Amino acid sequence: MWSLCSRPGGGCSGYLWASFLAVGPRQITIRHGGNITLIGEYTGINRTTLHNNLQADYSLDYTTGNLMNFATVFAVMFNGCTGIMAGCNMSGELKQPSRAIPIGTIIAVVITFFVYLILFIFTALTCDRTLLLEDYGFFRPINIWPPFVLIGVYATSLSASMSTLIGASRILHALAKDDLFGILLAPAKLVSKGGNPWGAVVYTWALVQLVLLAGKLNTIAGIVTVFYLMAYAAIDLACLALEWASAPNFRPTFRLFSWHTCLLGILSCLVMMFLINPAYASGSIVLLLLLLGFIHFRSSSSSWGYISQALIFHQVSTGLVTLTI
Repeated sequence: MWSLCSRPGGGCSGYLWASFLAVGPRQITIRHGGNITLIGEYTGINRTTLHNNLQADYSLDYTTGNLMNFATVFAVMFNGCTGIMAGCNMSGELKQPSRAIPIGTIIAVVITFFVYLILFIFTALTCDRTLLLEDYGFFRPINIWPPFVLIGVYATSLSASMSTLIGASRILHALAKDDLFGILLAPAKLVSKGGNPWGAVVYTWALVQLVLLAGKLNTIAGIVTVFYLMAYAAIDLACLALEWASAPNFRPTFRLFSWHTCLLGILSCLVMMFLINPAYASGSIVLLLLLLGFIHFRSSSSSWGYISQALIFHQVSTGLVTLTI
């Protein structure tokens, strides 16, 4: 509920902010399975409520019975905040990707940050811990018109799902066209008359259904977050290699870019992966290495070289320059 309602473009974000100011204090009955009934309190904007919510005070998740911690909360929240690669995955359909992707990504990150920040502050000021811990759908009873929250959830769920489904299918379609996985990805080559890779979309949808078989949100969130972090670490590694190789066609326009930020990004992603779940992290790394090895042996020779060759050439040229000096 958090991530879906607070995504930029979610229809209920502005309505929620108005509700925090317009709805008066009230007690909310919370019912779980069986005869368990709790009372949560919506206090309105209250300094005491904010003070009581400042401490982490992790407790048991009532849906799984597991004790929460920073890593598990991060895994759930990360899925609501991420999506930075959505524009890059669809770069082939943009008129000016070199301009649209950086500007769009930075604007989206800034808007997302402030949307979450405002919601966090309002929620901490108005909802007691019982309400926050025991009712994951607490936005509904404190809203001016409760059904509006469900409308926002379904609308943003559809939007986010379509965005990730289309973006991922484009990558899968590109892999299929290169024949890297042979018959395994052959159906992903199918396209409509308008050029839409519907075969890759169906393929991606089927893979998503396999992940959903896990059944529990926190379990799925952990798996998805680990793979997200692995993807980001791999992108940072590629940028780091290109920067160290001084590739002439790699000219990032972001002024704060450097090899230091790439290295920091790789280390940060790896640390968080193992904090979330060491087994998932180890499995994702093994899977990545297997895929890299498979692609290496399946891919045909390239006329424009490889990053390993660029790195060797850079080291040799640097050594020659040093000797001449």
